[in-house]
Amino acid sequence: MVLQLFLLFSFYYLSLFFLLYFFYSVLIFFPPNLLAFSLTVALYSPHLHVHF
Repeated sequence: MVLQLFLLFSFYYLSLFFLLYFFYSVLIFFPPNLLAFSLTVALYSPHLHVHF
């Protein structure tokens, strides 16, 4: 049970890390996408809070 939770959380944080990495790489190449990035963060914030 503990191992299952650990795997779930590690997978969750890993995907979160890759998502952030992807967004930051996009921001580096496309600065105008800052608005889209902030909108995405605003949309995903409630989603992330639901998980916790």
